[in-house]
Amino acid sequence: MAYRQGNRFLISLDYYYKDSVSGDYLGYDTLSTSLPLGSAITGVNRTKFAPAGYPSTGVISGDTTVKAPYSVVNVVYTKQATSSYPVNVYYYKDRIGGEYLGSDFFNTTAQLGSPITGVNTSKFSPAGYITPGATSGDKIVKETTSYVYVVYTR
Repeated sequence: MAYRQGNRFLISLDYYYKDSVSGDYLGYDTLSTSLPLGSAITGVNRTKFAPAGYPSTGVISGDTTVKAPYSVVNVVYTKQATSSYPVNVYYYKDRIGGEYLGSDFFNTTAQLGSPITGVNTSKFSPAGYITPGATSGDKIVKETTSYVYVVYTR
């Protein structure tokens, strides 16, 4: 809600995720502005309640201009259905940090927060070691680069 406080308006910012204002409520914030009625609302913090597995910048809906008696701005975090996220894979003998065997890189189009699939756990398999190698590191797709480690043991 926007309440007049002297020559300033306080605007309510409501944060949601699961793709709509009908989704889960995350919290609220307020924005104080001295913009006149009818002016575009600016300065909304679109990253304040960004949940894990969602893009860090929410989409604004609701009121876009300062209104009387109040304004409500909704910030909604929506999972991206098809986007490309980088995955780096590093291969080692015996342990992470052991003998380095090589690396691989690929982009996944899986949703943020979903399990990482498509890691080739046999790519640098040394003779006499168990194949496929054991994986560790990131297990789910992140908005930034995900790192997976493949370790071959005897």
